[in-house]
Amino acid sequence: MANAAGERLRHFLTATVMASVNRGEENSVNPLKQYLTRANEIIGERTPDEEKYDREVIRWMRKGKSINKAIAKANEKYPTEALQVDDDTLGEVRAHYEYLAEHEAIIGKLDALKL
Repeated sequence: MANAAGERLRHFLTATVMASVNRGEENSVNPLKQYLTRANEIIGERTPDEEKYDREVIRWMRKGKSINKAIAKANEKYPTEALQVDDDTLGEVRAHYEYLAEHEAIIGKLDALKL
């Protein structure tokens, strides 16, 4: 789960830094700020209930449950936020939650460093 999202993050940060260095902006680039801005664009605004639902899906995924099982468990706990996913959108939903899980892990590490 985390490998693909982590690789995307590493690629994004490397590309951002290299593009800025190539333009001679090595002193003005802030890859962390750029990452956070882009992550907020990808994740979008969520209500507190949506955030709880998302954390529940991620919690079950981290326990090794499939995305279908994780969503079913979150739907049981938060029925007002319940997702209905079909086979056509399952891959996109899985990728979204994998990204969100990796993002939360990164934010947790940054919080631990007090950045």
